[in-house]
Amino acid sequence: MGFSDEGLYYVTQHGVRGVTRPGFNTSLLENILVPVPPLAEQREITRRVERLFGLAEQIEDRIHGATVLTERLPHAILARAFRGELVPTEAELAVAEDRDYEPASALLERTTNRANRKSRPSTGQSSGSNQPTRKQSECVIHVFL
Repeated sequence: MGFSDEGLYYVTQHGVRGVTRPGFNTSLLENILVPVPPLAEQREITRRVERLFGLAEQIEDRIHGATVLTERLPHAILARAFRGELVPTEAELAVAEDRDYEPASALLERTTNRANRKSRPSTGQSSGSNQPTRKQSECVIHVFL
Protein backbone atom coordinates (compact mmCIF):
# COMPACT_ATOMS: atom_id res chain seq x y z
CA MET A 1 0.00 0.00 0.00
CA GLY A 2 2.63 2.53 0.98
CA PHE A 3 0.24 4.79 2.94
CA SER A 4 -0.05 4.52 6.69
CA ASP A 5 -3.29 6.46 6.87
CA GLU A 6 -6.19 4.31 5.60
CA GLY A 7 -8.35 7.37 4.91
CA LEU A 8 -5.67 8.81 2.64
CA TYR A 9 -5.40 5.51 0.84
CA TYR A 10 -9.17 5.32 0.37
CA VAL A 11 -9.39 8.88 -1.03
CA THR A 12 -6.48 8.35 -3.44
CA GLN A 13 -7.74 5.01 -4.71
CA HIS A 14 -11.50 5.67 -4.85
CA GLY A 15 -11.53 9.39 -5.49
CA VAL A 16 -9.60 9.10 -8.76
CA ARG A 17 -11.46 10.59 -11.73
CA GLY A 18 -11.08 9.58 -15.36
CA VAL A 19 -10.86 6.34 -17.28
CA THR A 20 -8.02 6.57 -19.75
CA ARG A 21 -5.81 8.81 -17.62
CA PRO A 22 -6.84 8.59 -14.01
CA GLY A 23 -5.86 11.66 -12.05
CA PHE A 24 -6.72 14.05 -9.25
CA ASN A 25 -8.52 17.32 -9.63
CA THR A 26 -7.92 20.29 -7.34
CA SER A 27 -11.13 19.86 -5.36
CA LEU A 28 -10.12 16.27 -4.52
CA LEU A 29 -6.61 17.34 -3.49
CA GLU A 30 -7.98 20.14 -1.31
CA ASN A 31 -9.85 17.60 0.78
CA ILE A 32 -6.88 15.29 1.42
CA LEU A 33 -5.28 15.71 4.81
CA VAL A 34 -1.58 14.99 4.62
CA PRO A 35 0.12 14.15 7.90
CA VAL A 36 3.07 16.49 8.58
CA PRO A 37 5.70 15.86 11.27
CA PRO A 38 6.26 18.47 13.97
CA LEU A 39 8.45 21.47 13.05
CA ALA A 40 11.44 20.22 15.09
CA GLU A 41 11.34 16.89 13.25
CA GLN A 42 11.05 18.67 9.89
CA ARG A 43 14.15 20.70 10.73
CA GLU A 44 16.04 17.54 11.73
CA ILE A 45 15.01 15.85 8.47
CA THR A 46 16.16 18.92 6.53
CA ARG A 47 19.48 18.99 8.42
CA ARG A 48 20.14 15.30 7.67
CA VAL A 49 19.19 15.62 4.01
CA GLU A 50 21.48 18.64 3.58
CA ARG A 51 24.31 16.76 5.28
CA LEU A 52 23.79 13.80 2.94
CA PHE A 53 23.76 16.11 -0.09
CA GLY A 54 27.06 17.56 1.14
CA LEU A 55 28.46 14.05 1.51
CA ALA A 56 27.24 13.16 -1.99
CA GLU A 57 28.99 16.25 -3.35
CA GLN A 58 32.26 15.26 -1.62
CA ILE A 59 31.98 11.77 -3.10
CA GLU A 60 31.38 13.23 -6.57
CA ASP A 61 34.46 15.44 -6.17
CA ARG A 62 36.58 12.47 -5.12
CA ILE A 63 35.30 10.40 -8.05
CA HIS A 64 36.11 13.25 -10.43
CA GLY A 65 39.62 13.58 -8.96
CA ALA A 66 40.18 9.83 -9.19
CA THR A 67 38.98 9.82 -12.79
CA VAL A 68 41.42 12.60 -13.71
CA LEU A 69 44.29 10.71 -12.03
CA THR A 70 43.30 7.48 -13.75
CA GLU A 71 43.36 9.20 -17.13
CA ARG A 72 46.88 10.54 -16.42
CA LEU A 73 48.21 7.24 -15.07
CA PRO A 74 49.41 5.58 -18.32
CA HIS A 75 51.32 8.74 -19.30
CA ALA A 76 52.88 8.99 -15.84
CA ILE A 77 53.92 5.32 -15.87
CA LEU A 78 55.54 5.67 -19.28
CA ALA A 79 57.33 8.86 -18.23
CA ARG A 80 58.72 7.13 -15.13
CA ALA A 81 59.73 4.12 -17.21
CA PHE A 82 61.67 6.30 -19.67
CA ARG A 83 63.38 8.06 -16.77
CA GLY A 84 64.36 4.66 -15.36
CA GLU A 85 62.42 5.13 -12.13
CA LEU A 86 60.39 1.91 -12.18
CA VAL A 87 63.25 -0.50 -11.60
CA PRO A 88 66.52 -0.14 -9.70
CA THR A 89 69.52 0.96 -11.74
CA GLU A 90 72.54 -1.27 -12.23
CA ALA A 91 74.49 0.98 -9.85
CA GLU A 92 71.83 0.58 -7.13
CA LEU A 93 71.79 -3.19 -7.61
CA ALA A 94 75.61 -3.33 -7.41
CA VAL A 95 75.60 -1.37 -4.14
CA ALA A 96 72.82 -3.56 -2.70
CA GLU A 97 74.66 -6.73 -3.74
CA ASP A 98 78.04 -5.37 -2.54
CA ARG A 99 79.74 -5.78 -5.91
CA ASP A 100 81.70 -3.59 -8.30
CA TYR A 101 79.94 -1.51 -10.88
CA GLU A 102 81.32 0.04 -14.03
CA PRO A 103 79.17 2.83 -15.51
CA ALA A 104 78.47 2.73 -19.24
CA SER A 105 80.64 5.81 -19.83
CA ALA A 106 83.66 4.04 -18.29
CA LEU A 107 82.99 0.88 -20.32
CA LEU A 108 82.69 2.90 -23.53
CA GLU A 109 85.94 4.74 -22.81
CA ARG A 110 87.77 1.50 -21.99
CA THR A 111 86.59 -0.27 -25.15
CA THR A 112 87.30 2.78 -27.31
CA ASN A 113 90.84 3.00 -25.92
CA ARG A 114 91.34 -0.71 -26.55
CA ALA A 115 90.07 -0.33 -30.14
CA ASN A 116 92.30 2.69 -30.72
CA ARG A 117 95.40 0.83 -29.47
CA LYS A 118 94.69 -2.05 -31.83
CA SER A 119 93.96 0.19 -34.80
CA ARG A 120 97.16 2.27 -34.63
CA PRO A 121 99.74 1.14 -37.17
CA SER A 122 103.08 0.11 -35.69
CA THR A 123 106.17 2.19 -36.55
CA GLY A 124 107.37 -0.28 -39.18
CA GLN A 125 104.21 -0.16 -41.32
CA SER A 126 103.53 2.36 -44.02
CA SER A 127 100.51 4.52 -43.60
CA GLY A 128 99.64 4.70 -47.28
CA SER A 129 95.94 3.94 -46.83
CA ASN A 130 93.52 5.41 -44.33
CA GLN A 131 91.14 2.45 -44.77
CA PRO A 132 91.01 0.19 -41.73
CA THR A 133 92.18 -3.35 -42.15
CA ARG A 134 89.69 -6.17 -41.79
CA LYS A 135 90.89 -6.87 -38.26
CA GLN A 136 90.39 -3.21 -37.29
CA SER A 137 86.88 -3.17 -38.78
CA GLU A 138 85.90 -6.26 -36.82
CA CYS A 139 87.12 -4.64 -33.62
CA VAL A 140 85.09 -1.48 -34.20
CA ILE A 141 81.99 -3.47 -35.09
CA HIS A 142 82.47 -5.60 -32.00
CA VAL A 143 82.70 -2.53 -29.81
CA PHE A 144 79.44 -1.03 -31.03
CA LEU A 145 77.43 -4.23 -31.22
